[in-house]
Amino acid sequence: MFHYLCLAVTMKAPNLRMCTTSCFLLVIILSSLSLQACGSQKANRPTVNVIIVGGTGDLAKKYLWQGFFNLYQEQNDGFTFSFIGAARMAATEGDGQLAKILQDNVSCAKSVRPDENCEAKLTEYRSIVTYRKLKTASDYADLCRDIGQDAAKEHGRLFYLSVPPFAYAGIAESIARGCRPSGGGWLRVVLEKPFGRDYSSAQDLAKKLSPYLREEEIYRIDHYLGKIGVESILPFRLFNQDTHKKLWDGEHIERVEIVMKEKIDSKGRLEFYDEYGVIRDVMQNHLTEIFTLVAMELPRNITSRAEFLDNKIRLLEQTRPVNAEQAVIAQYNGYVDQWREELGKDQSEETLVPTFAAGSLFVKNPRWSDVPFVLMAGKKLDERVGYVRVIFRDDAICVTNAGSGSQNKCAKNRQQVIFFTGNPGLKYPTILVSKQLPKPQVPPSWSIPDTDPNMEIFNEKLSNFYYFSPPKDQDAYTSLISACFKGDQQKFVGSRDLMASWNIWTPLLKSIENQKPRIYEGGDDTGSWLDFKVKGQTLSYIHQLGNAFDYQNVGSTFTSISDQFRSQPLITGEKESVITQLAQHLFNIAGQAIRERGSFHIALPGGSTPKSLFTHLAIRMSNRFPWHDTHFWMVDERCVPFNHTASNFKQLHDSLLKYVPVPYLNIHPMPVKLASGLCAAADRGTNTYASDLTLVPEGRLDYILLGMGSDGHVASIFPNHKIMTDTTAEVALTDGGPQDGIPHRMTLTFATINKARHVGVLILGRAKRGMVSVLSSEGVVNPLRYPVTGVRLEQGEQYWYIDHDALL
Repeated sequence: MFHYLCLAVTMKAPNLRMCTTSCFLLVIILSSLSLQACGSQKANRPTVNVIIVGGTGDLAKKYLWQGFFNLYQEQNDGFTFSFIGAARMAATEGDGQLAKILQDNVSCAKSVRPDENCEAKLTEYRSIVTYRKLKTASDYADLCRDIGQDAAKEHGRLFYLSVPPFAYAGIAESIARGCRPSGGGWLRVVLEKPFGRDYSSAQDLAKKLSPYLREEEIYRIDHYLGKIGVESILPFRLFNQDTHKKLWDGEHIERVEIVMKEKIDSKGRLEFYDEYGVIRDVMQNHLTEIFTLVAMELPRNITSRAEFLDNKIRLLEQTRPVNAEQAVIAQYNGYVDQWREELGKDQSEETLVPTFAAGSLFVKNPRWSDVPFVLMAGKKLDERVGYVRVIFRDDAICVTNAGSGSQNKCAKNRQQVIFFTGNPGLKYPTILVSKQLPKPQVPPSWSIPDTDPNMEIFNEKLSNFYYFSPPKDQDAYTSLISACFKGDQQKFVGSRDLMASWNIWTPLLKSIENQKPRIYEGGDDTGSWLDFKVKGQTLSYIHQLGNAFDYQNVGSTFTSISDQFRSQPLITGEKESVITQLAQHLFNIAGQAIRERGSFHIALPGGSTPKSLFTHLAIRMSNRFPWHDTHFWMVDERCVPFNHTASNFKQLHDSLLKYVPVPYLNIHPMPVKLASGLCAAADRGTNTYASDLTLVPEGRLDYILLGMGSDGHVASIFPNHKIMTDTTAEVALTDGGPQDGIPHRMTLTFATINKARHVGVLILGRAKRGMVSVLSSEGVVNPLRYPVTGVRLEQGEQYWYIDHDALL
């Protein structure tokens, strides 16, 4: 254009110099007019104001600011944006924090359009983000007055509430009172979960919001709905209506598994997690939302929010509430210790919050009658993965090998459709369909990923599937922020579907409030201990806590032994740590004994030392230890009735046995009271107990736990006692020892103790420090003076459990 204008001027110019000057001036004028036009065009663009309340928090730092940058890149040509990060701190502190977050956490590497213009866009984005203190109602009024000064061109106002739910109602009131767009622009308010703890609390929260926000203005975000695998479920069903729709029912489908497994534990967020647990945190929301996409009737118009919502709510209302028989719960080993440490709880306090749960949903409609939808989630499991697995029935029976070809219905491999929903990166394709099923249709942009066809998925080779992945994985928050900007509520949770979902899960939550969860080791060490089965309307663990205890998956290695004492393994630490490790050691040895000999025989002492162990076993291992196959013997006993406060057996009974399911015939108290009275020689009670010990395989107790007195005695073998000279008796009567008014006792002797497969000596407290110091010299071996030095196993392993108070 400039060229032709200059040519026209040249034709009339008297000389070249005049032409050049004229052209130069004309270019400047036109350039100025062009820039003014561009600036005017930009100034006239509709404005969108975005306010992130909690803009310096963890969620904003990790996901939100990047998600809004991705939105800015996509929409920048059509809108003028203003981004405000709000928090309760003063501007002097907030400005610096927000600038650092944008610098450290927002990048073109995570951009949806990492092209050559991205860095310039990023610089521009950072320049239009400002910080604002929002703490009081007047702070909101000031903010909204400032951003509403040019109301005529405000296209919309988006509040993202990245704050705890208790703050929602107050913020909603502040927005309603003076922060709505006044020029006809839209208002959208995004809420993060949790949306209540049960039906009544969710209903209460909805009622508190309703006076200030209309339903169409509320966007309850569930980030799982933005994951590519989840977003693919409904389109897959629509793409394949002609071939798969007729198979999508209870006549053809055996069950559906909807799973979210995590490797991490709950450490660092226990204040939240202990309030909600795995069912509220994951299953009522993420997994139930996925369930609706798999099971709901397909809307005729997939873009119709009203039809989609009607079909979704109809399905939820047809789903039976979950009861205790339809679920199992568990808690990883160590959760309680983390909870005590992180929240400052006392050592006597416990928490029953499950970190693993599985529940089966059943839908009361003709399509899904009697088909279990099994939802499962857990922390500290063997891998991080999320998936939906639709497993088809297969009633075919092959008569000859000819029917076992990969394309034949009679193949041994299960027919299934799998959606990987947990953004596993490139590890798995997004959608897999067994080759026995019709070949699926997928969007043209999807492709077959370059993945090893011999890779195994659920024990089947990848080559047995049709499999596809989208061209690029996506960030869930980016997807949902874009949907919110466009007003697409289909990817968000409404009040009606929220209440319908809570109606399904609230009965279960109430029924397990006081139920002890099964304890599992976590990670690969969990083995098959959490495996469960669905039979009719009941879901239950395969490995029960009786004879069906999973002995094959109990480890026999004790890795917490960190040092030595008298050339033998030493386990040391604070008292609670020592007790925890001792309990774990007993658990491992019990499993090994039961695998090898069918039962576990343990002898336990009296006194104050083992009481904390008994309490630990009763509370922490009541649902975990193989009680049904464990036999309890006594190391020693005072010659008192069993109901006497000094009775060792009474302490064992009151602290442990009455709380755990030990068969009556597996309990073997010492016979201190027979026909002639307490420990009467004529009754030969020691011979009776020695005879009872013949029930122990090979006559060797699997484990004997001994305490040690400050004088070095063990069991009821006291210094300089004549029992030392009898090397044949397995059980004996003794006297002397502590001056507790009860001098007579019955005890196992060294002849029995030293035949054991394992012996542990438990020493706790400052009172034992002097004797521990004496024993620290390996040269001290004098059973007459220090009976504990007479513990020398003929063929077995001895361990020392000494807490810091006694050792240091």
